[in-house]
Amino acid sequence: MGIMEAIKKGFGIATKNFGLVLVLIGFNLIANLISIPLARTVAPAATPPQPAQAPAPTAGANLPPLGIDQLRDAWERSILPAISDRSIPLASILREARPAKLEGSDLTLEFAPAASFHRQLASDEKNMAIMREVLREVTGRSLAVAVVVGAAPAEAADGEAGFHPGEPSELTEDDIISMIKDTLDAREVEDPQ
Repeated sequence: MGIMEAIKKGFGIATKNFGLVLVLIGFNLIANLISIPLARTVAPAATPPQPAQAPAPTAGANLPPLGIDQLRDAWERSILPAISDRSIPLASILREARPAKLEGSDLTLEFAPAASFHRQLASDEKNMAIMREVLREVTGRSLAVAVVVGAAPAEAADGEAGFHPGEPSELTEDDIISMIKDTLDAREVEDPQ
């Protein structure tokens, strides 16, 4: 059998299968139309009036005040792990941020200048929605989140890379590889030579 004969035979089979697909789609359409309930001609019975209920308490109504120090403590311990449960890439992005300011219900997250790309990713509306949802779950409050670029990055007191305004440091090759691994959920493979 030559190539042209094989193509003609394959085209013939595809044409027959296409016809079958169209028949199945037609039957599916008819079945869907039949299953649509007809509109009722009888008006539904009137429901008795419900007694007025007290409004539900708002989240955070009976909570003690939240300070920036408490939020910073909860950031690594509770907030980032909860974000990681919803979005590992977002949690990796937010590891580059630190809660900088909390005024009322407005939280400002600060990124180092070297992490301005992370700030841009964090400010995506989908990511902001996840952050607000997790903050509401962890703190019991609806917080508005703003992301800004702060001063220069520095080493944390415990040796962990972090952001501390006013203390400059350099980004090393290991830091870059670590960020790539965290952001892409990747691992380093050794060369088998």
